[in-house]
Amino acid sequence: MASSSRSDADALPDIRDLLCAASNVQPVEADPASAVLRRRSIAPRPLLGTRRRTVVVVSAGLVAVAAGTALVLAAVNALPGTDRSVSTPAVAPSEPPALSDDPHDWPEGLVCTLIGNAEGVSVDLTLALPLEGGDYYATVSVPSLGASATTGFAGNDGYGLGGGTEANLTSTPVEVDVSVATERGDVVYQRSVVATPQLHQPNGAACDGENYAIRLVADRDGDLRQLDNNARWQPPRDEQGRTSDIVWTACGVRWLTLSQPDGTGVDYERVGGVLDDGAGGPPPGWNTPAQRGWVSVDGDVATFQDERGHTERFQRVPADEFPQPCG
Repeated sequence: MASSSRSDADALPDIRDLLCAASNVQPVEADPASAVLRRRSIAPRPLLGTRRRTVVVVSAGLVAVAAGTALVLAAVNALPGTDRSVSTPAVAPSEPPALSDDPHDWPEGLVCTLIGNAEGVSVDLTLALPLEGGDYYATVSVPSLGASATTGFAGNDGYGLGGGTEANLTSTPVEVDVSVATERGDVVYQRSVVATPQLHQPNGAACDGENYAIRLVADRDGDLRQLDNNARWQPPRDEQGRTSDIVWTACGVRWLTLSQPDGTGVDYERVGGVLDDGAGGPPPGWNTPAQRGWVSVDGDVATFQDERGHTERFQRVPADEFPQPCG
């Protein structure tokens, strides 16, 4: 009885035709007698979709595995005259740009997400308010723009004394109203000033665009003075040339850090060692965790004085050393 099954030799072209049709590669047939590969032209056959089979074919460097209707073609590049390799030149990783310590020197647009920007008014009230006045609430308003915000802070703590509000400013002059009340509601400061907004572009024009701001500082007499937005920050100084800063006291009076115009800090340690209550805490009469006061610097020695009558001297710590930690 004649068999309808095909021999392995007959089946081989069908499988290879199937694989080549899927990959659009011209099939190659092996000559069993001479083991010489020669090209022949055949029409692609339709894919067989229903019957599941797994066939492994090894012929003249061609290895393919077909499982079910998923066909995998391997070693296509081994076929004569076929080169599908792609050469990609190596790209050396780029080094990030070096930044100076001064943001004013940074390229435009480089640090938009690091600094950020906001249009509005800021007011420094350090010189105008008693440090020992308790809790304050500063309200800053731009009536013509309907902008107003209230900021709460304590006179004697580690944060600055001031407030501000966001406002959609342009180059048009506006009136700014500043009012400060105590926790009991007593108004202890109130001033108004007409100021001209200035472009505020700490990240450069490409990043900040038409960004306007007003920076104000109150002096000892309470008068408001406008600062240049593009000038480097300077800590407010009293009539004796002292700056306002804090001494950390949670582990006793042991060190202070003076802020610098470039945003860094200089560390000082108390002359004579730690002053505490005998148990590692702040001595009697000192606020905790920080005591705010006024600091004058003479060479490497900083003198701290506060409104409670304390006077302490601190020695500058070398740049390669750090103040002793608590404990």
